[in-house]
Amino acid sequence: MKLLSKVIFSALIICLLPNFSNPSNAFNLSEEADFYLLTATPGDELYSVFGHSAIWVYDQKTGIDYVYNYGTFDFRTPNFYLKFIRGKLHYMLSVSSIRGFEFAYRLDGRGVVKQKINLSYREKLQIFDFLEDNKKPENREYLYDFFYDNCATRIRDVFDKFVDIKWHEYPFDFDPKTYRELLKDYVMDMTWERFGIDIALGVPVDRKADVYDYMFLPDHMYVAFANAKRSDGEPLVLMEKTIVEETLETQKPGLFNPVVLFWFLFFVVFLALFFKRTRKYFAKTWIFILGLTGIALSPLYLFSDHAAFTPNLNLLWALPTHIFFVFKTTKQWGQKYFKYVCFLTIILLIFFPWLPQKFNPAIFPIMLTTLFCSTYLAYRNLKS
Repeated sequence: MKLLSKVIFSALIICLLPNFSNPSNAFNLSEEADFYLLTATPGDELYSVFGHSAIWVYDQKTGIDYVYNYGTFDFRTPNFYLKFIRGKLHYMLSVSSIRGFEFAYRLDGRGVVKQKINLSYREKLQIFDFLEDNKKPENREYLYDFFYDNCATRIRDVFDKFVDIKWHEYPFDFDPKTYRELLKDYVMDMTWERFGIDIALGVPVDRKADVYDYMFLPDHMYVAFANAKRSDGEPLVLMEKTIVEETLETQKPGLFNPVVLFWFLFFVVFLALFFKRTRKYFAKTWIFILGLTGIALSPLYLFSDHAAFTPNLNLLWALPTHIFFVFKTTKQWGQKYFKYVCFLTIILLIFFPWLPQKFNPAIFPIMLTTLFCSTYLAYRNLKS
C-alpha cells in the first residue's frame, strides 16, 4: 500500500502538468482573490524529507483554483541522476487544483498548512500574471539547485519581487546554523543518507546561513513568512490553517549505522595488521576501497555546477591516487607516497574539529584505519 501510494503520488505530480494550459487572459482576477503559501510536512523518503512548498491562488468569484508547484520533476528524464549530480537537471512549474494537491499529500500521510498572504490588488495581479507567464511551456523549466534555486526559493523570490517585505532579522528559536546543520535536523534518523550527504557536500555548506538563506527549506520559509512584515508595518501573513493533517509515522533509526560499521572495521583491520599472513591484504584492500571512493567523489568536484560540492575536503582522506600506488611494487615510490598519506592523515586527525568543513562522525574511524594501514605500507612489507 505504501509503495502504491508513492507511485500514485509521483504520477499525479507528473500528469497534472498539462491539465491547466488556459492562457491568463481567459480570466479576470477579482479583488477578492486570495493567495496562500502552502507548506507540506516532510516525507519519509530522501527526496521528500525536507518538505515542500507551493502557491495557491483561489478566487471564488471567477472560479480560479490554481496551485503553482515549482517542485515538479520527471524520473523519465534521460540520465536523470547524472544530470542531477552535475547540476543540469531541469525542474518545472506545474499547476493543479487544491483538491488534487491535498489528495496527493493526504495519500502520502503528509500534512499541509496554508498561510494567507497580505497583498494589495495590484500585487495580486502582478504575481498572478507572473505565474501564468511562468507556467508556459517555454518558461516553466529551470535548472534546479537544492540550496539556491528550488521549490521554496522560487516562491520566496516571487513574493519578494512584487511585495516590499521586511524579513524578520532572526525569527528562529535556535542559534544560527550552517547549511549542513540545517540538513542534519531532517536526516538525523536517516544515518546512511546523512553519511552520503556529508561525504558529497563540501566546504560551502559549512558557512552560517542568514534568514534569507534559511528559506531554501519549506519549514523555515513558513516561519520566515509568519514573522515577516510589509513595508507599511502590516504582517505579511494574515492567517494560517492546517488543511491536511499529518498521519505519517516517524521511523526509528536502526542500530546498524555508518559509525558502528566503521568502528567495527577499524578493529578488524587493526587486529589483522598484527598477523603476517593477513596484514598486507587487509591494508591494501582498505586503501583500494578509499581510492574507489575518491574516484566516485571526483566528478562532483570536477564536473558539477552545484556550488555546494566544491571544494570537498573528503578528498583528502579518499585520495583517488590510492588506486595507482596501492599496486606499486617499487618500494621507493610506494614508501614515499604512503609516508605522505600517513602525514596527511595525522594532520587531518589533529585538526579534525577546526577544519572549515565538518566531517561525518563515521569519518574518524575511517581516518584511524587509514593511518594504521598507510603506516604499515610505508614502513613494513610494502614490496611483497
